[in-house]
Amino acid sequence: MKITGRDVTKIIGQIPPHFLCFLFHGADRGLIKERATMVAKQICPDLDDPFSSVTLRGEDVKADPARLADEVGAVSIFGGERLVRLQGSGTELLASVKNAVPLLQQGTRLVIEASDTTTRHALVKYCEAAQNCASIGCYGDEERDIGQMAQTIFARDSISIEKDALNLLISRLGSDRLASRSEIEKLALMAGPQGTLSVHDVENAIGDSSAQALDSFTKAILSSDISGLTNLLEKARMEDIAPIAIIRQCAQTFRQLYFITAQKEKGEAVATAIGQLRPPVHFKAKPVLSQAAMRLNSKMALSFWKKMTAIETELKTGKAGDPYSHLGQALLGFCLRLKR
Repeated sequence: MKITGRDVTKIIGQIPPHFLCFLFHGADRGLIKERATMVAKQICPDLDDPFSSVTLRGEDVKADPARLADEVGAVSIFGGERLVRLQGSGTELLASVKNAVPLLQQGTRLVIEASDTTTRHALVKYCEAAQNCASIGCYGDEERDIGQMAQTIFARDSISIEKDALNLLISRLGSDRLASRSEIEKLALMAGPQGTLSVHDVENAIGDSSAQALDSFTKAILSSDISGLTNLLEKARMEDIAPIAIIRQCAQTFRQLYFITAQKEKGEAVATAIGQLRPPVHFKAKPVLSQAAMRLNSKMALSFWKKMTAIETELKTGKAGDPYSHLGQALLGFCLRLKR
């Protein structure tokens, strides 16, 4: 059964008894791992207990397709629920899952982590059709999700964060759940119990090479630096920088440019419009934004912003093919349009 929207939080928070199998699939490996572990610990609090829990990898069931069925048919020696975990990319799991799911009975639950699947994948389709299976997509965090996670983590130690600082934090973080959580936890540790986080704190804490790399993308696009952009795309692929993070950084820049150019067309100075942006723009970015605003009009800035939003949707739904190639074509197109 396909689980969507608000039902996801409810189901993984307190798993219903009729779901004997859980499939976590999608592009965000961090979110897959987080949700799967949350469910697994409800079934078996001690995941290292060899009598109540077993973990199989994709290569295990690919070599022996019957092994998963054997494991779900086994009974816990000391009673209680038995947990079977299956982890892999997706395709190599399909045959074993088809054999095992019909054999599931009360007392054993199967938790599957498929890290390289889309909504069109055969494994996802099979689990969505099985009534005893909950199929849960795990895709890149939306800005709202990142903000909620940050607020939850900060609330544990009564940490407050300025509104502009929270907006900056959200804009800096990418779509990987574990990476985002790690950065937020780092900020919480830095602030300490009952501490306060400012824009300056966030800028210093997450102004790492990854954030600088994202800034480099927007600078290359706005400067029509095609050669520089090509090199950045190759480097991003090698360093595994999430395409969604690049898209969001570029989308935020075009959103800022839309505001600046709209104010410019109303007769306001570009520098004044830039000063009104929230979160505040880093001083190194102001000259690039200013030059781009003089070359663009609000209609073009808005069209670029909408295009980035559309690309993000295409990547999340698996309609884009290779994410880096699809993203690269779009960004190079922006470069060429700006150059003209």
